[in-house]
Amino acid sequence: MRAAEPSLIDGSSSVPGRRIRLLVASLAVSFPLAGCGVFYPAPDGSDGGADRPAADRSGGQTGQVSLPGGTLAKDTRSGFYRRRSRLEMRYVERHPDRSVLRFAVTSREREREAFDFGRQQMTPPAFDFTLVDPVAGKAYTRLLDGSGQVIGSIPWLETPGVRYEAEVHFPPVPAEVTTVTVITPTSAGEFTGVPVVDGALAAASPRPGDAGGQGGGTLETHLATPASEQTVFSLNGVGAAPDVAGAAAPFRPADGQTVASRTGVFEVYGDRQRRRIDVKPFYRDGAYLVVVLEVTILEPLDTRDEYWTDGSEYREFVVVDPAGGTKYRRVLIGTVKDPKLGPGVRHVDQDWFSVAPEVGEPARVAFYVPAPPVEVRTVTLDAGPAGEIPGIPIE
Repeated sequence: MRAAEPSLIDGSSSVPGRRIRLLVASLAVSFPLAGCGVFYPAPDGSDGGADRPAADRSGGQTGQVSLPGGTLAKDTRSGFYRRRSRLEMRYVERHPDRSVLRFAVTSREREREAFDFGRQQMTPPAFDFTLVDPVAGKAYTRLLDGSGQVIGSIPWLETPGVRYEAEVHFPPVPAEVTTVTVITPTSAGEFTGVPVVDGALAAASPRPGDAGGQGGGTLETHLATPASEQTVFSLNGVGAAPDVAGAAAPFRPADGQTVASRTGVFEVYGDRQRRRIDVKPFYRDGAYLVVVLEVTILEPLDTRDEYWTDGSEYREFVVVDPAGGTKYRRVLIGTVKDPKLGPGVRHVDQDWFSVAPEVGEPARVAFYVPAPPVEVRTVTLDAGPAGEIPGIPIE
């Protein structure tokens, strides 16, 4: 695996993250069968105004909100063993001291299997998702307790075909944010256009009908006081020009048709292997451009049995503006040396996720780069061993 490159736009510099301190004195939680009533104390240990009218706790909003119905869904594969499942992002609840991502997951395996949705082998397994505000250039990593365990649901999918409600907790999202992108370390990658709703109003609103899966359940959830310091990270490389920061992308259930294909010989574990790169249309998400590829291994390795195709192997790929020659590289979360991100370098992509497909099985690879100016309609992809691929449209 090649080392990640820290630069994003040639000549760019990193922007340090913003620190948020969360102090929670206690945590009282109740779970109705519908899964919609969770009370989180305010950071000062008070009840956060639980006995006051909704208008006092929601910036003047009253009544109920219309909650999304779980249509932001993709079939995906995750973890070392590439388990099949369906992920449905629902919405993010904004609370005074945290944000709660509500989603659902259904096992697509034929038998009961162990699942993991982490960026590394985690004990216990966890949903290691990231919230990204693509307009403001911020990333919100999941909250951890004092022992380093993710606060949220544990992906123990007991029965194949059953749709399980789940949640993961993050630092609070600002009031002006209406949608976020959820980055998952799975073959599905990014879920754009996930709505943000007021947490107090969401708890008082009826849940929409659920589609997909047989029956339903709620995953076991680890709820705890967050560690005393949590960080919201700035994304390194917000855009090439001030006019780049556009609107956040709506949800995209599927990729477009292949617009170009190239074959190259890649070095893998000291061996050489032919792979085909199928390029899909790129698209804008706020201040960023989302690069979408499909990689197919064309031959086995001579020296080992595994056929790894890891998204990080393609971090040397560069998007080029053909007019001015400006190069756009992968977007970093925080900075290379930020200790709060842990070991390695985290990008806005599927991270280490290795789909390890069989020969001939396509693997989706998607990652974010700073977006070129709005007038740029096509770009070139420097695909390393596969060469330069010009004329890629931006949707």
